[in-house]
Amino acid sequence: MSRLLRHRTATVFKMLGLIGSTLTFATDPPKAPTKQGLANPASVNCTQLGGMLDMRTRTEGGLKITGYESDAEIDCAITGGEVDRQAGSCQSAEGTRCGLDENLAGSCPAG
Repeated sequence: MSRLLRHRTATVFKMLGLIGSTLTFATDPPKAPTKQGLANPASVNCTQLGGMLDMRTRTEGGLKITGYESDAEIDCAITGGEVDRQAGSCQSAEGTRCGLDENLAGSCPAG
């Protein structure tokens, strides 16, 4: 085989190899896009100031609660009450005032 023919043959095989690898790559299934959103500015600020995030999901639906210091305060707020930190109490939507821990435990009298 002449030198020119060997060179052309080698070039053809190299081209076929490139085409084959491109075809193999093109047949790979597309990757699902990663779901990325923008960071919540309040969450970023919280962690930058040394705070700790506590992300919670309620099964009954979404209600965002921020600024409360305990589960008892959060429970008061999500049930429609108003937290009084100085008195350590929760005033229900009906007007009944009860201790935060008692409200959380469900031992407050009905209004």
